[in-house]
Amino acid sequence: MALSFENIVVILIIISFFMTFVAFFMIAKRGPTHSEKQLRKLADELGFSLLGGEPVLPKVRFLRFIKTPLSVVSPDPKNALKIYHFTRGSGKNSTTYAAIQFSNLNTKELKCEIYEQGLLSKIGKTLGMQDIPVGNAKFDERFIIKSDDQNFIRTILLPEIQERILEAWDQQNARGRITLNNNILAYEEIGTIRDDATRERFKYMLSVMYLLRDAIDVYISR
Repeated sequence: MALSFENIVVILIIISFFMTFVAFFMIAKRGPTHSEKQLRKLADELGFSLLGGEPVLPKVRFLRFIKTPLSVVSPDPKNALKIYHFTRGSGKNSTTYAAIQFSNLNTKELKCEIYEQGLLSKIGKTLGMQDIPVGNAKFDERFIIKSDDQNFIRTILLPEIQERILEAWDQQNARGRITLNNNILAYEEIGTIRDDATRERFKYMLSVMYLLRDAIDVYISR
């Protein structure tokens, strides 16, 4: 006997609820993700704290698998430093990033942005897009530098820091951008810290960011 339309709808609803329950069960039973494991390793290697990972709704038993994001945080409160993942956008338009962030810097509203040249930025330069040269042909050819203070850029980007940034891109496959805005110094790249190579890259970039942070502090305090 053929099923009526109403019966088909009921069956589909039951199947949908069942599949949703199975999905929730599988997620709840899963172990740590690759990213979570790598962040734990990173925290151990740096001697930093690992924050997050607690259930968002601890009293709702079947939703305990929904946890707060993990972040690797410096135990020194003076650093205000964390390494973490975040998402921009929503739905299909969302993009996940991994980041190193120094916050609460007293940068007196100074801003800058450093990122590798691409085809569009090269075209932009020919059309007059801002790019501050630092006098190092290799560095100037490789990176776009933007800021509202050229003297600030040429002062903080010491030869040692330029060389370390070049090494990060050449040897560690860095592919993100360095920004200073709203008293926050950050390095961001698309993706997550999910493998050993990326974890090592972020350890290297952290050393670069410490040098930049110190150079900025010297510039501000002079």
